[in-house]
Amino acid sequence: MTRNSLRFSGLFVLLLAASVISLGGCGGSPEGPADDTVEAEGTGPERVVAEVNGIPIPASLLDEVAEADRLMLGVAAPDMTEEESLELQRASLHLVIHAELVYQAAVENGLSVSEEELEEQLHVARSQFATEEEFQAYLASAGKTTEQLREEVRRRLLMKAYADSVTGGLQIDPSRARRIFDEQREKVPVGEEVRVSQILVRIRPGDSEEKRSAAREKIEEAYGRAKAGEDFGELAREYSESPLAERGGDMGFLPRGRMLPEFDEVVFATPAGRITPIFETPHGLNVVRVEEHKEARERSFEEVRPGLMLVLAREQKNQALREHIEELEQAATIRVLDPRLQ
Repeated sequence: MTRNSLRFSGLFVLLLAASVISLGGCGGSPEGPADDTVEAEGTGPERVVAEVNGIPIPASLLDEVAEADRLMLGVAAPDMTEEESLELQRASLHLVIHAELVYQAAVENGLSVSEEELEEQLHVARSQFATEEEFQAYLASAGKTTEQLREEVRRRLLMKAYADSVTGGLQIDPSRARRIFDEQREKVPVGEEVRVSQILVRIRPGDSEEKRSAAREKIEEAYGRAKAGEDFGELAREYSESPLAERGGDMGFLPRGRMLPEFDEVVFATPAGRITPIFETPHGLNVVRVEEHKEARERSFEEVRPGLMLVLAREQKNQALREHIEELEQAATIRVLDPRLQ
């Protein structure tokens, strides 16, 4: 898979999964302003970088996706030249335009989202915070209201529903999986894995010293009780601010290199059955129990078949969705208003 296709498959999933919103373009008709600003409630006019069938794409949305793209590529912002930064913006604009096309197609095809689906996703968002007050404070710091978040989630669910409708009937030939396994088994060594359970207490850049101190006290209390022999899963349900808290913090098996380097370094150095010291990652403060450790080994076809089928299905769906979006793009009226991004 090329870097561009990786960028498509990875970031388009991000656009489906993240709370991003095209201000002035959510749920509306394809008629919109023709000038280069869009009125975002409570913020005043905002610069528009493109229009998709008359719907404006604000610069703030492009910046958000470009930043996510940069993080996925693992490039530090200060290390990028002006031309590289501009190239990143152009690539990200294509992704934003693709997302808008999918959303518009979902609306035009009469797709809808049930209240149950919407509430379930909002519950997941809230569960990442210890209290409702913290959740509301985070929304305020992001300049969003609960209703705006609700609309963003509805938009994301509509986009996903449309993508699923395009790719839902695809079938993978099992013999293809076997053929790939036979061709690649000696080229792709199986790395070591650990199965872990996590207690996560979130801290974010810009948090006050008071908030960081409270987070530290909370994780230290959980750590002390875990070291004293209390059930780790129950402690995760009580203390953890991860979406996995409800299942006792169980993260399943993780191959080396899947998680952040700071996370890998600690958990792979911890023997099975032991609890790590408290350590920090960009997501917050962590305490992890290593449940099981598997050394590097060669797997049988039956063992890898389910995962390989999933990978092949994902690749086939990405290809079908990419081709479908190209058709939507050819039929659309798209104007890039920022000359640097053309």
